[in-house]
Amino acid sequence: MVADFTILVGTIGRGLSVSHDGGKMWRRPTPMVADSRVYEVHADPTNVKVVYAGTDNGICKSEDGGVTFKQMDNVLNDQWVWRIAVDPVDPDIVYAGTKPPFLYRSKDGARTFQKLDCPWNPVFPLTGTDRIAEINRVTGLAVDPIDHNIVWACVEADGVRRSLDGGETWINVNPNLPGDMSFDYVDMHDLAVSAKPNKAIIVNRNNEILVSTDEGETWEAAGAGVDKWSKPFLRNVALSDRGKTIFVGTGDTATGFEGGIRRSNDRAGTWEDLDLPIEPNTPIYGLATHPMLPGVVVAGSRHGQIFISKDNGDWWVKSKREFSELRRGMAVVPN
Repeated sequence: MVADFTILVGTIGRGLSVSHDGGKMWRRPTPMVADSRVYEVHADPTNVKVVYAGTDNGICKSEDGGVTFKQMDNVLNDQWVWRIAVDPVDPDIVYAGTKPPFLYRSKDGARTFQKLDCPWNPVFPLTGTDRIAEINRVTGLAVDPIDHNIVWACVEADGVRRSLDGGETWINVNPNLPGDMSFDYVDMHDLAVSAKPNKAIIVNRNNEILVSTDEGETWEAAGAGVDKWSKPFLRNVALSDRGKTIFVGTGDTATGFEGGIRRSNDRAGTWEDLDLPIEPNTPIYGLATHPMLPGVVVAGSRHGQIFISKDNGDWWVKSKREFSELRRGMAVVPN
């Protein structure tokens, strides 16, 4: 039954909240500390009981569908974990991305992690004399659902990297479009790998969506520029139906006052704005789907409004509960 699912929402400063009845009642799992910063919540695509949370103090793991979480004691302790990805073929392989921007891999279900050799620019590039250097962070991680040896990562201000050997080695595959050498050229916010109808890599850049069908060798812009969308700021991307349908969260600016959700049913060829019950109070920063929950999409605004759809985005309801500030930290899993 599609209504029988769990929603997990991670916030900046108020920890993690979980609803086991599709968004009606909420509680905090134990022993998550109430004032944790939870940047990421990621569900194992093969095991509905396993969920990971990336916090400002490392990585936590649930093996009971979000009822309880255990702090994993490893090299990520005291690090800010911004992104997590689970290998869909071997779920004991878990990747984590941090701030400052480093990549790690576990081969034992997050008990231990090894730091990977994937160099990034540690700070945002300075584009003006009055700009203050800001620490970079990993903003996207994905394992190819067709060939799990291919892994993708991006950071907020240094572009895209690709590994063809399960994270052992990485190369720079920054989308290089003609005449495009602005800061936006490397300002990446999220990525995903679509398996259907044939494979494509989808990257959300600051004000554009980029698509590659040749493993990142070449990229095409999908036409989401400032002059084409009323809310051109893009923060995240989520897929359903193995990637045939794409959802993106939008906003007027990075820290603005308006948000929205756009959907494409033809892999970024055309887009439509989805009707939400109210205008979101800030850009949409969180989107969550799960391969075992066809039709279920959950979205969250930066300032904590939660929207839920059970029909692939045609109709939405707003949760009565609102939360403090969130990043990408959202997941949905079957009960």
